[in-house]
Amino acid sequence: MRQLEKEKQKKEHILVCLSSSPSNEKIIRTAAQMAQAFQAGFTALYVQTAEKTEKTPEDLARLQKHVRLAEQSGAEIVTTHSEDIALQIAARVKARRLELNLTQEGLASRAGVKFATYRRFEQTGEISLRGLLQVGFALNCLDEFNDLFAQKQYQSLDDVLNEQRVNRKRGKKNE
Repeated sequence: MRQLEKEKQKKEHILVCLSSSPSNEKIIRTAAQMAQAFQAGFTALYVQTAEKTEKTPEDLARLQKHVRLAEQSGAEIVTTHSEDIALQIAARVKARRLELNLTQEGLASRAGVKFATYRRFEQTGEISLRGLLQVGFALNCLDEFNDLFAQKQYQSLDDVLNEQRVNRKRGKKNE
């Protein structure tokens, strides 16, 4: 009972996405530290999709390692199986809205988006990037967007020098 009351009092919530990427371990550890520092809820989300290419055994082992790390760090593990990631994001936003006891109209007003736009987002997952960022700001989740396509972090001076040797700045695949 007391634990349930503590959970209701938490205002902050840290959400981390799980993947087989080698950098995901650092992201999980950082999110766990943030959750502890802010006494926030902590959720690790894995979105299962039907990928065109199979994951290698190394990728699967790394993903399992990351799930275990998140569990050991106190995260609630949530796995979704939708092919439509936009709908999954909309569902997580809706869950966060309900955690904060906000109506659709109330969140739309806070975010500065039209009520019909927000309602359509929850139903279809469709919203402009600007609208999604405004909703993220209203839910105090904007920092996660900032890290979405962050620049590569180098581990050593050699990594920086090796990166500078590559002259090509364009992709070569059209697929």
